Amino acid sequence: MASSFWRSRGDEAPIRIPDAAVFFTELAEVMRGGVPDGAAPTAIGIRWGMEFLGPPLAASDG
Repeated sequence: MASSFWRSRGDEAPIRIPDAAVFFTELAEVMRGGVPDGAAPTAIGIRWGMEFLGPPLAASDG
């Protein structure tokens, strides 16, 4: 069984969020203002045991 993370939003009851949802939620928060500096993705990578090998891809990269 995959682990999960409990998150509470204000006065609402806590909700269970699967790991993938937590990862992408954190990533979206970091990317909200555009391409972040190197520290933010590094912090997420350490937390999740991974490494970002390059900048985000864009549709014009193809």
